Amino acid sequence: MAIGVDSGERTDLCRVTILADHVQVDLALPASAPLALLIPEVVSVLDAHGDPSTVRSRAAGPTEWTLGRLGRSALDPTGSLSDHRVRDGELLLLQAADRSAPAPLFDDLMHNVAAVEADTFRRWTPASARIAGSAAAGALMLVGALAVLLARRQDSGPTGMIAALVVAVLLVAAGIVVARVYHDRASALTLWAAALAPAFAAGALVVPGEPGAPALLLGTVTCGAFAVLAARMSGVGIGVAVAVSTTAVVAAGAAGISVLTDLPDQAIGAIVTATALVLLACAPRIAMLLAKLPLPPVPSPGSPLDTEEAAEEGDAPLPSFAGLEEKAGRARGHLTGLVCSTAVTTAAGALIAADAFRAVDWPGFALAAVAALVLTFRGRTYASLSQAAPLIGSGSLILILLLASVAVTEPGWAPAILVLATLGVGVALTLGVVAPRHEFSPVQRRASELIDYAAIASVLPLTCWVAGLFAAMRGL
Repeated sequence: MAIGVDSGERTDLCRVTILADHVQVDLALPASAPLALLIPEVVSVLDAHGDPSTVRSRAAGPTEWTLGRLGRSALDPTGSLSDHRVRDGELLLLQAADRSAPAPLFDDLMHNVAAVEADTFRRWTPASARIAGSAAAGALMLVGALAVLLARRQDSGPTGMIAALVVAVLLVAAGIVVARVYHDRASALTLWAAALAPAFAAGALVVPGEPGAPALLLGTVTCGAFAVLAARMSGVGIGVAVAVSTTAVVAAGAAGISVLTDLPDQAIGAIVTATALVLLACAPRIAMLLAKLPLPPVPSPGSPLDTEEAAEEGDAPLPSFAGLEEKAGRARGHLTGLVCSTAVTTAAGALIAADAFRAVDWPGFALAAVAALVLTFRGRTYASLSQAAPLIGSGSLILILLLASVAVTEPGWAPAILVLATLGVGVALTLGVVAPRHEFSPVQRRASELIDYAAIASVLPLTCWVAGLFAAMRGL
């Protein structure tokens, strides 16, 4: 039996067998017609040739039908038999669209075991291998740089410094070649990022004597300079370069204060914490400036609106959509780098200010706890995971390390620490599991905002307290 379409030209036919329930019909169907046009006619033919006592009417009701090969998914109804490479003599199954094909059965028992959840578990892919290899490369280079730094205690010569500098330069050069010649951005980023550890070691080893603040100053400056140069010359990893250079600037500033003044480490840590939180507040604006992202013109009060004079006197026209999209992507990369840098520097400064794992200093502990609270509250204001995760993770890490510090320095407080840890488990599960599924009222949202503002407002007085500014003013 042949089924055609309304056309004035002759259509090539494909002879197939249609199977549905208890009916099997051989049909000659147009090979170039969409299946969506053929299926209703096929259903009518099957209803006409079926046994009324055993086959219900397929044309009745809103059921949607599909054609497909046995044991496979349904064919796309927008395509034709030729598009799906259906040949003469094939068997096609007509079934409801909401009925999936049954899973094939195998005689081999071990094949069934291997096929269980085969579509759900994550496989080892080339991307997974790349991540593992990159992580191993970075870890190995960290070990090598640490070995060179520790060797200074026995060998004060320039051998280690020269070796670290040569390795750093070679890795950066390799990253530039891979990025510019082979266009492998991920491998290029891995290469020049691995060069940062030996670059820091080379800069730190320039300073003679035992490692200290001067070595930290020169090492961080060298590391930041290598990151900026590598990113500019290779064109990859701008966000990583922003994160590394920002961290290097803050660390170099702290080391410079330690070299030039007699401030204790806790005071310097408090200053670093406050500086990092201020930098976090300015991060979006800094990212827009670095990416040269234009702002829409905002008319000033009293200025004319929608006039030719205002258009002529206004700013330059906005770039094209492609250019704007590129700048927005760069701005997001810069923002991610700044956020990651401020999260790391805030955590480091807060732990130094609290004198963690040495003693229980309540002003420093209060500053560290408030800094952790500010980071977690700031993390909820970002929609991107790459920006929210570092802030929330850094704030949580500060609180965990503070509790661990008390457990190490004050063993007699073990019962209280256990109670606090239990309460922390409840709070973490509530915020991580219950809160995302709960719709908060405006009053509750406003209350959380007030807590956030109170934590931000308490950073400055706590910083002055830990830095000894209040004691210095009382001594005047």
